[in-house]
Amino acid sequence: MRTLEVILAIMLFLVLLYVVSKPIPRIVNTSRPIPVAPPPAVQEPPRPAPDPPSAPELELVGNPAPPFGLPDLNGSYIRLSNLQGKVVVLNFWASWCPPCRMEIPHFVELRNRYSDRGLEILGVSVEGQDAQGTLQNFIAENNVNYSVLIASSAVLKEYGDIRAVPTTFLIDANGIVRKKLVGYQDLNTWEAEIKPMLPLAEQPEFTNDPPMIANNSYDQFHSSKSGGRLLRQEPAVQSRPMFDRDAQFVRGPRNRPVRHIRVEISPAIAIRRVSPVYPRHARIMGIEGRVVIRVEVLADGSVGVISFVRAVHPLLDQAAAEAVQRWEFQPAFDGQQPVDSFKIVGIDFHLKR
Repeated sequence: MRTLEVILAIMLFLVLLYVVSKPIPRIVNTSRPIPVAPPPAVQEPPRPAPDPPSAPELELVGNPAPPFGLPDLNGSYIRLSNLQGKVVVLNFWASWCPPCRMEIPHFVELRNRYSDRGLEILGVSVEGQDAQGTLQNFIAENNVNYSVLIASSAVLKEYGDIRAVPTTFLIDANGIVRKKLVGYQDLNTWEAEIKPMLPLAEQPEFTNDPPMIANNSYDQFHSSKSGGRLLRQEPAVQSRPMFDRDAQFVRGPRNRPVRHIRVEISPAIAIRRVSPVYPRHARIMGIEGRVVIRVEVLADGSVGVISFVRAVHPLLDQAAAEAVQRWEFQPAFDGQQPVDSFKIVGIDFHLKR
């Protein structure tokens, strides 16, 4: 038994010696690496797209100001359409806003300087009806001399979702938004922006009007939602001729009468009238009035140069001019000879009540 154990021990020793003495072969991996797919990317939840600017904000400048009617602090109802023909400073503000409070003395001064030239200032408070008492105290303490209105949510949306105050719109005498200013502006900036929009303090008196060859007559044309119709034609009014043809005598040398002349001139007559189209936007905004146009009637009966004696609003002015350009006339006659002449045409735009 003892001998068997010795033999087994010797055999185990030899095996271990063999294993230790044998060199370990180097393993070289010649195969291509197995591509390992990257871990799936963690998908972030989609971010909401930023809200695009509202349509009114994109379209306000250069277009008619959205019409509105709002109550003031005295209970009166003020409509923007009633200020047609005036330059309007439309200021959205709040009494708790420091920049707004800083601008108010500028507006007070501007109204003192330019109200006689057609400047109107409207302060539209965004604080709501609950702040009416606070606003009345504020206006009294600061001697505000212009109308202060209470904004409605509809008006704020129409003017581009007012997000910051002060925000101010400059509206010209034709009701077109000319500029939008956000934030505080000093008095010099306001004056530089507003003065070019105002009429001259003293309008020059034109004494060198272009001469007329034939009589003037006045046509009044009425346009409603459904079109226009001629109301009446005024009697012809004698105009100033280009030459002194209505004089009794022509003077020669030494101021002596040479011969007696008298010229009969018949006025141009409209023989085909085209009804003006009442623009849809003008109807929506409640714009109405009479456009007076001075039409050059050429000797062949066609329409020449058109100028405005009295403009109302770009929308109505353009509609009236486009209609009159398509009118046909019997020309004025100097004796038997057709001549160029001028004619005054009035076109009324009135909404049906």
